[in-house]
Amino acid sequence: MSKNCSQLDYFEVGLIIAGRSIEDRLTRGHCSEQLIMTRPEKCRALCLPQEVNVEQAKFINNRIRENYLINWLVDGLPAAHVGQARQGDSAEEQKVYSIGFPLGTDNEKEGPLLHNHYEISIDYHQTIKDGKERFRVIGVAVEPIR
Repeated sequence: MSKNCSQLDYFEVGLIIAGRSIEDRLTRGHCSEQLIMTRPEKCRALCLPQEVNVEQAKFINNRIRENYLINWLVDGLPAAHVGQARQGDSAEEQKVYSIGFPLGTDNEKEGPLLHNHYEISIDYHQTIKDGKERFRVIGVAVEPIR
């Protein structure tokens, strides 16, 4: 049974815009770690380390070579990757956002390198409702740390 627009939860809108299935939104992730709003944190593990066998490593390396992108949802919004690009004939580069961020980098000397550290920037809107301070995520940017 589908919902009409007046029944949609605010966090589902980002999924609809991105064309993702709403049923998949919360059940596919392997990390259930929480980030606390307004608390800056540095170098914190969000997922447990996992051992990878040779076959899995080859699979991962092939995805890196294919420029595979990772898609995270934070409060139902897709995380974006911030990059630089030229618009048209302009020589000046501008900041551009794309949904998803690279799994790794394919370096000619060293081969595929898996990104396993990220800087996560979360933009939010703060309101007071019923005398309580509330926060709503309005943007998420993820940048691999090399």
